[in-house]
Amino acid sequence: RWDVYRVLNRSAANAPFTRQLRTEGLLFFALGSLVIGIAVWTVREHREQAVRAELLQARVESLQAQLRPHFLFNALNTIATLVHEDVDAADTMLLKLADLLRLSLDHSDTAEVPLRTEIEILEAYLAVERVRFGDALHFEKDLDPDLLDAPVPRWILQPLAENAIKHGAAYTRGSVTIHLTARRDGDAVEMTMGNDGPELTGDPREGIGLRNTRGRLKTLYGTAATLRLRARRGGGTEVVLGIPLPAAMPRHVTADFEIAQVLKRTAFTDPDAT
Repeated sequence: RWDVYRVLNRSAANAPFTRQLRTEGLLFFALGSLVIGIAVWTVREHREQAVRAELLQARVESLQAQLRPHFLFNALNTIATLVHEDVDAADTMLLKLADLLRLSLDHSDTAEVPLRTEIEILEAYLAVERVRFGDALHFEKDLDPDLLDAPVPRWILQPLAENAIKHGAAYTRGSVTIHLTARRDGDAVEMTMGNDGPELTGDPREGIGLRNTRGRLKTLYGTAATLRLRARRGGGTEVVLGIPLPAAMPRHVTADFEIAQVLKRTAFTDPDAT
């Protein structure tokens, strides 16, 4: 009370009682209104941020869900064909597919995984495809070891590898080499997935895999992430992903993403949580 009067350069002792009462009442009313306003703004901001985060999580899950039926249809269609031609190969492919799905489910509660985990998922997928292609499918990787713990979107490489195999094998009559590199480019992880198939010409049409990947990157990172399709040096085509490191992400994107992750983990561990 006395500090307030000092700030106002007034003496509480010399002021008439009615003036003291009126002055203090106005001051406390203004202070109370300010506190209530800040509290309401904070609650509203948190609620809006939580809603944005839930929408973000739903969008990511929707995009991921688009990929799995597409991939599973192709895998099961191949198994159905192998059952009539090579029972042992069909059995092996089913086991490899089960390993891949189990690995994917182990990380189903998060939209991001360390790069090393994403590579494990990719190699499990390639193990499924090797049952069909055998020694005709080759995989070469050149990864910066300092980036193996960098967070990247889960299941982001599988659709790119599927496209690389599909278009590369069609051009090379069955044999295809998949090339993967990961290096740091400023404040981002640059991952390049390519094949030794035909070089890129004209304006290529993006299929479900590339459209889905582009959509997931935009949802998770906004304009901070990039996706480019280009001709590969030495022949073939490659996709270049630019994924921002956590410190480089815009603050509002980071906050929404962190809340989405908390909401997802809460729902995963406690279905009754709200």
